[in-house]
Amino acid sequence: MSPQGDARPDGGRAEGPLRARARWWLGAVALAGLALGVVLSATTLSGLRYAERLQFCAQSCHEMQQAYREYTQSVHYRNDFGVRAVCADCHVPKPFFARISRHIEASTELIGKFRGYINTAAKYEQHRAQMAQAVWNTLKLDHSAECQSCHNFSAMDLAKQPPMAARAHSRMAQPNSGQTCIDCHMGIAHTLPPGSS
Repeated sequence: MSPQGDARPDGGRAEGPLRARARWWLGAVALAGLALGVVLSATTLSGLRYAERLQFCAQSCHEMQQAYREYTQSVHYRNDFGVRAVCADCHVPKPFFARISRHIEASTELIGKFRGYINTAAKYEQHRAQMAQAVWNTLKLDHSAECQSCHNFSAMDLAKQPPMAARAHSRMAQPNSGQTCIDCHMGIAHTLPPGSS
């Protein structure tokens, strides 16, 4: 009997012990890879959810303390309706790959912290306008998608809005208007940096 297998009555080769063992190992490796993929995916998603919590944003870096204090004084933190938008609602895109990309980008921003770029309140204020402009540019590029994940033009009662706001929202609701939320609402959750308009 050869290790390749014995001849079958139809002229083919019967499966030998080596082939059966190879198939078993291949199946075991595939199953282990699948299990590892599930564990890594679950761990990654849990980590992302943890990093998107308000407590993480507010307490992870002392550089965020000023931004957090400003946020707690904003309408996104406290309002008549008891609806609260947390940091990730505005600063992390909802689509999966954009979300992952933003978290990777945020982890590279830690380099600035460790290099001493914004490690004091004075340095934070010095670079505040530049950091704010980067956020505004991102919001402008994606047509303020993060804002619109909560604020829906079709759900707005324009008749109850001040006339100027109603006109602006009506224009923005039109396709290709070229305007987006951040054009008017730059200082909605944080104090505007000096020199911004």
